[in-house]
Amino acid sequence: MTNKYVTVGLFLFAVTCCLVWPTRAETPPVRSVEQLQMELSDVRSSITNVEQQISISAQKILRQKHDLEYQDPDFKKLHDEIVVLEKQLLEKKNQMDAKLALVPDVKRTDAERRELFKKLSDLREQETLIQNEIKTAGYATKEAPGKP
Repeated sequence: MTNKYVTVGLFLFAVTCCLVWPTRAETPPVRSVEQLQMELSDVRSSITNVEQQISISAQKILRQKHDLEYQDPDFKKLHDEIVVLEKQLLEKKNQMDAKLALVPDVKRTDAERRELFKKLSDLREQETLIQNEIKTAGYATKEAPGKP
């Protein structure tokens, strides 16, 4: 009886192996460049369409959030208070800037800073000129007759 079970087990094992044995995958047909370009164009069109839909949905969400926030009286009250405080803060900063402009140390430091910015600008311009000269020399070397 044991022999019978062993034989049936081996048979089932063999059948399972045949069913699971990896088969060679069919190679997909080779597509022409024109077909690939058409497919790429379709995919790009779909990407553009989905990006537009995402943008529209983001705008809707922002509008809904804005409307919901301004329907809340507590939010609107806080927002209005913040706007008033921001205006006051900006006015105070402008007053402080006007006072600072009259302080001799601040005037001197500001003048030094402006000179440094001018120097930096001049150096960047010089850098660009040198880079252009290097490129021109490189092209001239490549185009020179008899030179490799």
